Amino acid sequence: MTCPPITKDNNQIPTVCRYVDPMQDNDEHAPRTTSVPASIDRMFAAWNEPDPVKVRAHLDAALADDVRFVDPTIDLVGIDAFEANVHDVHRQIPGAVYERSQQVQHHHGHYRYPWTIHRDGEVLLTGADVTVVDDAGRVATVIGFFDDPEATGA
Repeated sequence: MTCPPITKDNNQIPTVCRYVDPMQDNDEHAPRTTSVPASIDRMFAAWNEPDPVKVRAHLDAALADDVRFVDPTIDLVGIDAFEANVHDVHRQIPGAVYERSQQVQHHHGHYRYPWTIHRDGEVLLTGADVTVVDDAGRVATVIGFFDDPEATGA
C-alpha cells in the first residue's frame, strides 16, 4: 500500500506503509500509518455495542485497569468510569455509530486517528484521538479532541 509522501527539504519522498509492531517500537522518528492494535478496535467495538454486558467484555479486553480517558467534556480514570461514560453517551445518542474515519498514524508508541460519530446518515460529531497502548497491548490513555468547538458544551 502506498502512503502519502513525506516532504523533507521541500522534496517529496515517496513512502510505503508497513506494519509496525508496537511491542518492538524501533521508530525512525517519523509518523507513519500502521496496522491498528486490536485493543483500539475492541474499544471502538464497545462504543458500538448495544448490549451492556458485551460493552464491558470489550472494555475488559481493550483497556488497562487504570485507563485515562480525556476529551473536552470529561476526564476519567479506570475501566468502571470508562464503561459508565459509554453507557451515558449511549443514552444521550442512542443508535449512534462510532468509527475511525481515516488511517491510523503511529510514532513513539502513540496512535492518532480521526473519528466520526453518525446516526441515520447524519454526522453528529467529528474529532481525533491520540491513544497510548501499554506494554500488554491494552489502551492506557485516550486523549480526544472535537473538531467543533461548540460540541464541548462550553
